[in-house]
Amino acid sequence: MSDWSGWSPCSKTCSGGSRSRRRDIKVHAKGHGRQCESNLQELDACNEKPCTGAVPLDCKWSDWADWSECTTTCGLGQHRRHRSIVMEAQNGGRACEDGSSIEMASCEMQSCTSRAEVCEWATWGSWTDCQRRGATVTCGGG
Repeated sequence: MSDWSGWSPCSKTCSGGSRSRRRDIKVHAKGHGRQCESNLQELDACNEKPCTGAVPLDCKWSDWADWSECTTTCGLGQHRRHRSIVMEAQNGGRACEDGSSIEMASCEMQSCTSRAEVCEWATWGSWTDCQRRGATVTCGGG
């Protein structure tokens, strides 16, 4: 690995910016050689003090999106919705409260019943005559 480069200029002069530095792989692994596993770039916070005279702005979440469709068409399933941070805290404003950007909930659709099919016997037909031929008796044409 090469040495780290110098830090880039801070992205802001106050109220929290970021800066980065990087390094390169000098020789890539060959054959069964071990791959480089370290980061090639580092990020660092800088100039975190609020700007003088700047108005603190609190972090703000978006409204929740509509619920997705239920994962099932009958019975119990799940659906979800999402939101995102539309504005990060600035100038010493309050950070967003801890919370998830995805919310899941149970949803219940109509009952999963199907029409039951029950075996039904037809009514008995009339008795047929039997015929004897020697020692053999035949009834009903069979």
